[in-house]
Amino acid sequence: MKALKLRENFYWTGIVDDTLRVFDIIMYTEFGTTYNSYVMKAGDKTILFETAKEKFFDEYLEKLQEVTDVNQIDYLVVNHTEPDHAGSVERLLALNPGLKIIATGCAVGFLKEIVNGDFTAITVQDNQEMKIGDKTLRFLVVPNLHWPDTMYTYIEEEQILVTCDSFGSHYGFHDVLASKVTDHEGYMRATKYYFDNIIGPFKPYMLKALDRVRELDLSMICPGHGPVLDDKIDFMLDTYQQWCTVVNPNPRKTVVMPYVSAYGYTKTLAEKIAEGIRDSGDIDVHSFDCVEADQAKVLEELGFADGILFGTPTIVGEALKPIWDLTTSIFAGTHGGKLASAFGSYGWSGEGVPHIIERLRQLRMNVVDGFRVRFKPSESDLMDAYDYGYNFGCLLQQKENPRKKSGRTRLVKCLVCGEIFDASLEVCPVCGVGKENFVPVEAEDVQFRNDTKDFYVIIGNGAAGLNAAKAIRERDKTGSILMISNEPYSTYNRPMLTKSIMAGLDEKQIAVEDAAWYQENNVIQILDRTVTAVDTKEKEVSMDDGSKVRYTKLIYAAGSECFIPPIQGADKPQVIAIRRLSDIRKIEALLPQVKHVAVIGGGVLGLEAAWEMHKGRCQVTVLELAPMLMGRQLDESAGEMLKKISEGQGIQIHTGVQITSIEGEDCVTGVKLGSGEVIPAELVIVSCGVRANTALAQAAGIETDRAVVVDAAMRTSVEDIFACGDCAQYEGINYAIWPQAVEQGKVAGANAAG
Repeated sequence: MKALKLRENFYWTGIVDDTLRVFDIIMYTEFGTTYNSYVMKAGDKTILFETAKEKFFDEYLEKLQEVTDVNQIDYLVVNHTEPDHAGSVERLLALNPGLKIIATGCAVGFLKEIVNGDFTAITVQDNQEMKIGDKTLRFLVVPNLHWPDTMYTYIEEEQILVTCDSFGSHYGFHDVLASKVTDHEGYMRATKYYFDNIIGPFKPYMLKALDRVRELDLSMICPGHGPVLDDKIDFMLDTYQQWCTVVNPNPRKTVVMPYVSAYGYTKTLAEKIAEGIRDSGDIDVHSFDCVEADQAKVLEELGFADGILFGTPTIVGEALKPIWDLTTSIFAGTHGGKLASAFGSYGWSGEGVPHIIERLRQLRMNVVDGFRVRFKPSESDLMDAYDYGYNFGCLLQQKENPRKKSGRTRLVKCLVCGEIFDASLEVCPVCGVGKENFVPVEAEDVQFRNDTKDFYVIIGNGAAGLNAAKAIRERDKTGSILMISNEPYSTYNRPMLTKSIMAGLDEKQIAVEDAAWYQENNVIQILDRTVTAVDTKEKEVSMDDGSKVRYTKLIYAAGSECFIPPIQGADKPQVIAIRRLSDIRKIEALLPQVKHVAVIGGGVLGLEAAWEMHKGRCQVTVLELAPMLMGRQLDESAGEMLKKISEGQGIQIHTGVQITSIEGEDCVTGVKLGSGEVIPAELVIVSCGVRANTALAQAAGIETDRAVVVDAAMRTSVEDIFACGDCAQYEGINYAIWPQAVEQGKVAGANAAG
């Protein structure tokens, strides 16, 4: 097939692949597809719009040369950089190095990673016009249709709009023009299928783009796939408007509950949870057994759902495929923010529910703790399932659960990290293990009351600081509590940082308490401020913005900082110790350029970080100075077993090593060992323990050793000043672990309150 003249000086030079049956791995292409490219001769200049998939480059080049010499092409307009549209750019540049590429800033950045070489780029802004030869191009930046790089190009004089994926279809049609299509039903079926898969997840962005397109005088729309729209343009715009305008068919709030059940246990839970949801208020529940249900119907229902609950047993340590298929077919852009969770029965390990929970967090959903039952649900389990559903319904309706008001709260303690929390939670909110690691504990009944006008200042808002505030408020309902933190976030579960690097969690998802708790308990927060001095005589705290606050009682919970060994090159920006949420953000920013990761330190946190990096498809090497992994927690045989398990998962382990330097000029390239071997790495994560933050206490005249010295009541050497957590030392021991920080915070707060 030859190039096709669409009008004077404007040509279609694309590729028709009508034999293609699978596109981008997941789309079935009944009619094949086209890879559309266009050439505009603009007087003394020649402009190319889009290219073709590299697989067809030789055929594509022949078509271009029917219209113009490739060396005579002055500009290439790239409306979208996906390789099916921009795949031939690298080879065109090899033939025509002077080619100027016009694209959005985002597209230019993407294209550099596709071409892997230099080129002349012209970055355009929204609504910018450019005169090229005798034609005027206007660029409409329309992000997320369907990548963040997308734009449309409007040729003013010709009234032509080049749109790449918008208004396209996988419809391999040799006559190119939509006006010549005779199988209208097949063409529109292909167009709708294309819309649903490509544009559908971004309907709000498409609606905004439609408003802009309707303002233009149009004679032709040139998409990146499928027939060129040379007539019935208004029909296509109206059709897109209809497809983008979502009308929720549900008359009331609706929970959609897809589940699978091997022996009927998870189904029994689903029925009881649904009963609880319905009894909580005016809510419908649509349940689907995904062994029999039509997946397309379930996906449609999920799109309209207000709440989503996935039910899955655990088989071979994993959730079941029908449920995984659903969670990988929905997107953060369309389903993020929905109330969601998972439930199910399991036998001995129970990973299915937490794995689905992690996926829901990746989808930016409003995730509620999951619900799991071991084997067949008992009557007590079914009552808990009903309560779980009832509470889920209350959360969906944003109303208080009246069932929680009666009775005393049941508490459990996590045997792994020591956290104490509500027994209704299926997963430890701090370390993430399941309820098989919980034991019941009695709730503390605080009888002591000492309401005062005291002003409690807490330096630090980690586990110790927050629990000190809670202990104070339980005993003193009228005193003022002020927490100061040099982080911009409220207290969050710091142990989750190394467990969820790849999950993209935000501060709200790992917060220990929500904003309402601070308001209800009258705990004032000053965030993103650093305490610079403590005047123990005036009882005054100074901050880095020049402000000062007075205290009656001071709790020093300043925590600790990660220890960075004095290794040459450790000051490079790609060397990161994970202590704060901001450290995770740094890693997230670096990951697109990272293939190899070195983790210095083979303790618990180092191995957790290594596993997360491995999940991110990085090649990971753990470097441990000691002769074995986790020497403080494991004996030699257990340490060796852990090493073999890690290596079996593809993580390289080196124990008993000496590290000479971290290599690289401006960026890290590797870690050099004492043996001379260089371990390749573009990112180095350091996990070598912590050092207590004592400088502020020392300057204030408070007794310190390795940390701030305290007695059994967490009192320091200075009256009315208490210390707790990672910065405190009792009987010569600085524990610096979460459970001890929690307990010390409770003791410090209780004694500060009298």
